[in-house]
Amino acid sequence: MAQSNPAFRIKICGVTRADDILAVANSAADAIGLNFYPRSSRYVPLDQAERLADHCPDHLQRVGVFVNASRDELLKHAARCGLGWLQLHGDEPPELVAELGDYRIIRAFRCGADGLAPVTKFLDALTVEDRQRLTVLLDAAQPGQYGGTGHTLDWHALANEIGQLRDVPWILAGGLTPHNVAAAINCLQPQGVDTASGVEIAPGIKDPAAIESFAAAADEAFKSLS
Repeated sequence: MAQSNPAFRIKICGVTRADDILAVANSAADAIGLNFYPRSSRYVPLDQAERLADHCPDHLQRVGVFVNASRDELLKHAARCGLGWLQLHGDEPPELVAELGDYRIIRAFRCGADGLAPVTKFLDALTVEDRQRLTVLLDAAQPGQYGGTGHTLDWHALANEIGQLRDVPWILAGGLTPHNVAAAINCLQPQGVDTASGVEIAPGIKDPAAIESFAAAADEAFKSLS
């Protein structure tokens, strides 16, 4: 199976305000993430997320971020917020992908001592059709946390393994900032990048200047690869 690209390259995750969406829309980024995990500092209740979605222009992809949510909860949020992608950032089983219909799925993995072994095990359990709807996101592992910690992956260790994902598009997350995102893209050549804390002035409060700088640096780095 040939590797394909996701429908976006630069995602700003954990937006909580309409001003955040405006800043993303005015940058080179092409996706936002709405965080529906109640224990996250970037959590947005469903009613608030609906209002935020109303401010989202058509050129931005809408990604819902969930941790161990039920199928019914995932589908309800997707319908009410017009989500194009469902990001599973917990311990969701492969079977859930098949239960989510035609939605495009991002399955996040926290890379630790096992490297990419959990990723390949998950992929091996999917049908060919489900793999075609899946994008992998690689984040840094922190005990007891499900991401958004600002910790950086070991890029050079990951570079030695990343060939295992040659037939699946993947997104790099984990400690990416305006200052290091270009280096990360040049080192690992992911199909997309994702940041939350790397463009914030406080948890859940985005910095428009940092969003613009991050997106511009990532966009330039991606262009240099093509």
